Amino acid sequence: MNETDVVVVGGGPIGLMTALGLARAGVEVMVVDPATEPEGFGWSGVLHNAVLPHLDSLGVLPDVIVAGFADPLWSLSVLRTGEQIVFDLGDLADRLAHPFNVYVESAPLIGVLESHLAVQPGVTWRRGEQVLDVRQDASGVEVVLGADEARVRAAWMVGADGANSAVRRAVGLGFPGSTWPERSVAALVEYDFAELGYTASTFQVDEVNGAVVQRVRDGLWRYTYAEALLLPEAGIRERMERTLGVVIPGSRAMVVDWTWARMHQRTASRFRAGRVLLAGESAHVANRLTGHRSVSGFLDSRDVVVALAAVLRGDADESILDGYAENRRRLFLDHASPASKRRMHLVTDLAEGTSYADELDAFRMARTDADSHEELVMFGVDDPESGHSF
Repeated sequence: MNETDVVVVGGGPIGLMTALGLARAGVEVMVVDPATEPEGFGWSGVLHNAVLPHLDSLGVLPDVIVAGFADPLWSLSVLRTGEQIVFDLGDLADRLAHPFNVYVESAPLIGVLESHLAVQPGVTWRRGEQVLDVRQDASGVEVVLGADEARVRAAWMVGADGANSAVRRAVGLGFPGSTWPERSVAALVEYDFAELGYTASTFQVDEVNGAVVQRVRDGLWRYTYAEALLLPEAGIRERMERTLGVVIPGSRAMVVDWTWARMHQRTASRFRAGRVLLAGESAHVANRLTGHRSVSGFLDSRDVVVALAAVLRGDADESILDGYAENRRRLFLDHASPASKRRMHLVTDLAEGTSYADELDAFRMARTDADSHEELVMFGVDDPESGHSF
């Protein structure tokens, strides 16, 4: 006998949004959060406008904005020439339900989602327990958890447990793709980049010192860039200080925290294995600089909720789950992943056969063309006709 309708593995934003969406649809959910430590310094704190309708539908958007802040501006800053191409999402107010981005760190975002889950009936938790195995039969799925090998049985499972997904490995799904020859480095910097004319989200374009710069709060910004993986790890902090010294006059910045990681472009061989579905970084990863990685994950969460809720209510047969899996994978491979590569190359190192003049001209045109601007900010990760991916 199943103990719950759906087990969601993963206590990050994607897992919690999935659990909340299912709970609001009347589905019984168990959240398995393998994490043993609180969420730390994250790679990005921006929720792009493309995902805000989903947060609004979950009833959390007002609280998320209070936990951070909203801002309609984003820009490109060409370091070599000083040119700044500034976009105002307010110009698309007649096209976008939410013509702004929201900036919030991962820990307060998780706090908002957990507070909303706490008042939903039918939600249970297992915290700090690792997934050891996943077993399936015709009527359900069983997950084996923790050192005592406790077993939890559900009708369905969603794996949203990150790039190193234990769920994905347990059901035997591959994760083909490639590793970038660069590492990504993110620093929290005490300096007001607004003094340089930077907006809350700025792509700093430069052949050597390209970066993505985002405001965390007044006087504290996240500075994310890529460097060659062959460079020694021991020198990251020293090189970081040197890089910031080039960008910020007088070396007035103070690094208060930093992290680094390898970068990958990978996609699970399938997003569905029987009664197990994948969402977020369990299903796909892209480079950490451009935002496509997180936007795709948020929309995975939205669509897997729609599909599973329909099956559990008896409104659709299981083929809708194949539709979710096939189309979210297609959208990532055909649109989000290539777009993330192009944006990465624009910021850090143009791909062979392209020029900064051509790339920047496209952004200059988008500055005055609403269709082009809208295409840029929708990230190519959704189906504009249906509002979802299946």
